[in-house]
Amino acid sequence: MRAEFESMEDPRLDGALAEMRGDEPDAVVVEAAAARVWMKLQAETKAAGNAESHVLRGCTDFQKLFAGYRAGNLAEAQRFLVEDHLHECVACRKTIETMERKVVSMPAPKRRRPLWQSSPAFRWAAAAALAVGVGLGGWNLYVNAPNAARASSTVAQVNGALYRVSGDALVALQPGDTVGANTELRTAKDSGATVRLADGSMVEMGERSGLSISATFRDTKIQLSRGGVIVEAAKQKNGNLFVLTPDVRVAVKGTVFSVNAGQKGSRVSVIEGKVQVTQSSQDAMLTPGMQYTSSLAVTPIPVADDIAWSAQVDKHLALLKEFGDLRKQLESVRLPDLRYGSRLLDLAPAHTVLYASLPNLGPTLADAHRIFSQKVQQSPALREWWEAKSNRSNGLTLQQTIDEIRALSDFLGEEIVLLATAGANGGIDAPVFAAELKRQGLKEFVEAEIRKIAPEARDVKLHFAETAAAIGADGENALTVYAGQGVVAVSSSTRALREVAAAVEGGARFAGTPYHARIQQAYRDGAGIVLSADLDRMAGARNGREADFLMGGVKQLLIEQKQVNGVTSTSAQFGFQGERKGLAAWLGRPATLSSLDFVSPEATVVSSFALRSPAAIVDELFNLAGGANGRFDQERREQETKLGVDLREDIAATLGGDVTIAFDGPAFPVPSWKVAVEVYNPSRLEGALQRLANAAGATYVQESVNGRTFYRIASPQLAKWGEIHYTFYNGFLVAAPSRVLVEQAMSYRDNGASIARTRKFQDLIPRDSYASFSGLLYHNLGSTFGPLIEGFANSAPLNPEQRKAMKEITGDMQPLLVGIYAGDDRITVATTSATLGLNAANLISMQGPMGFAGLLQNRGRR
Repeated sequence: MRAEFESMEDPRLDGALAEMRGDEPDAVVVEAAAARVWMKLQAETKAAGNAESHVLRGCTDFQKLFAGYRAGNLAEAQRFLVEDHLHECVACRKTIETMERKVVSMPAPKRRRPLWQSSPAFRWAAAAALAVGVGLGGWNLYVNAPNAARASSTVAQVNGALYRVSGDALVALQPGDTVGANTELRTAKDSGATVRLADGSMVEMGERSGLSISATFRDTKIQLSRGGVIVEAAKQKNGNLFVLTPDVRVAVKGTVFSVNAGQKGSRVSVIEGKVQVTQSSQDAMLTPGMQYTSSLAVTPIPVADDIAWSAQVDKHLALLKEFGDLRKQLESVRLPDLRYGSRLLDLAPAHTVLYASLPNLGPTLADAHRIFSQKVQQSPALREWWEAKSNRSNGLTLQQTIDEIRALSDFLGEEIVLLATAGANGGIDAPVFAAELKRQGLKEFVEAEIRKIAPEARDVKLHFAETAAAIGADGENALTVYAGQGVVAVSSSTRALREVAAAVEGGARFAGTPYHARIQQAYRDGAGIVLSADLDRMAGARNGREADFLMGGVKQLLIEQKQVNGVTSTSAQFGFQGERKGLAAWLGRPATLSSLDFVSPEATVVSSFALRSPAAIVDELFNLAGGANGRFDQERREQETKLGVDLREDIAATLGGDVTIAFDGPAFPVPSWKVAVEVYNPSRLEGALQRLANAAGATYVQESVNGRTFYRIASPQLAKWGEIHYTFYNGFLVAAPSRVLVEQAMSYRDNGASIARTRKFQDLIPRDSYASFSGLLYHNLGSTFGPLIEGFANSAPLNPEQRKAMKEITGDMQPLLVGIYAGDDRITVATTSATLGLNAANLISMQGPMGFAGLLQNRGRR
């Protein structure tokens, strides 16, 4: 606001001002003042006299003063100049940050005779190491050497125009033409083409796409420079098939997927199989129907939309839908009953550090295969895919593999256990598979199966040992199976097998240890599939403040999945020695998450937590930062002084522990984010937020609407997320990108119509003994993608069958809820989703956690 003042006349004031203007200082006073100023300037110049140059012409001159600046020896004028330069120059800030490291001078060691001169054994060891190194290096050079034959490709189909780049010219290609390694291929506008690689993979190119193909003796690489491709990857025997864009790497062994590369980023969609995407050392594993985008500027779209340009869109859409239907049917297959005790657990050796247990899945696999076979016969798309996949396989058929597993399961008890013990030097011994032996005849069955699968392997020796003493030594040309005391066990290491056999026969066992107690509790609650690890003994002592903070003293990990009343639940429990600490201690005990009441039933993504204490969290972060940087506390206080805000007292200490962050509403043009956080001191927090906004140069506006005060913060830096509108309501700060969304959030709480009250949300809550959560994560991407799919299906030039297929795909985007519970010495994460992939759908596709069926199938390859 602009203040206006009326002119006032006062004779006394005018006289005083005239007298001040006419008062001139005496010449002696002026000379004395000038002398004092000159002496001060000389003193500062002398103090800075050790500097190599008094004229600072660039970064080099400033960097010469950094040592004195850090030691506090610079004159005040030079210090001001250095600080001003550091505010403007990023390079010099990085330079002075690297000077924070201490360099400690060490005394020179006494000269000794080199070990290689004094020890013949060392010389022999060095020679052996050199030979091994040369051999490994040579092998590495071989497998990574360019292979022109593997990189060659053949044009299978052209719709429009396909060119290869030859120097400065483009040469048109026709079906049947061969393309050499590293040759760039380009499709024209409104054109497409299909290229067959040397390994049998098919690559369909969209319009205005560009790619080149290279290969080594192990891997094949498709370098996608622009546009889109759909790849039907053949089964890779040894290496991988890679698709590389400017910002991501896609690795597969045999699957169907699409990749699009543009100036804003890349998008990867999966139709069939599994795809691993790597970006900046971060990996993501995608399964059918999933999608990955490399940049926030590239938003996800339905997979059906992503492949709509394909000439084989009908085939791909049908396959995607059939896989979704098949997975639903397979997930309905009932897993074996829960187990409430385990003899094998109590017989495990004393030094066990890995323990996994799954039910005997022979009958389940047989039921799943029956459903799979029926679906293949009913679906032309699945039948075509399965026949092509089977023709490329030269091992056992799936039917043969299932029959093998079913027959073997009849000899075994209700569970199969994998365990491993701690080895020497902190390592882990080879795993041992064990089960209770239910009936006689196992030896004869295994011998007959080996002859049937590999009749040429007549020299394979199979040794059945009934005692630990009868187990031979490592290196003997025999497969040893221990079958004694009603237990059967097998391992690639006879030493590990002997240790298990000794424990079975009464030797040292790990019953009574904390690790054993945690696993035993899982059985008492009903065990389905159990995966566990004694992390403390496996990883050894962890050093460093950062590691202690992140890991928080985790000692054991226990992952479970089980099916109760047709509902699958998965949980992971992190066990600590004593009370939780570090990052793990931030979560409070389970409590009612009232901040969730501000979220609508249509929310796409929700995260809600009951935190221990925001002020304590800030204290811990400050201590951690102070330990890594000795100047942190001083720099923090200086920054807080400039801002006029005490981060701990003015912000953290004003907050409670109940907080929810959600995306709740339209995603475009500005994401409809929402924050609700418990507040103990609203006035102090509001003042701090206002000072922060002013310090950042943002617009801060306070307005009253219907008797309620709303606040608005606007800044160009926030344009991506819109403005910040917030108010204080019923003990909470409620914020969103618009006042309308804030008002809607309050109405959901007032009317009891929040997401937590819906049947959809309640059905996803894990079934366990907890009444509340320490935290929860929820997503329902179908609510966002559904309208997009419907809009595309209605507007795109598709036939009725294609529209129907695209709309049915929306039904596969099921919501997910993950609950988090914090106890004194543990944190449990649970969900009703089959997160581990331990269901019939993955077992029948040989993608279970241990690849059990896959291992048996590979055994039959010639």
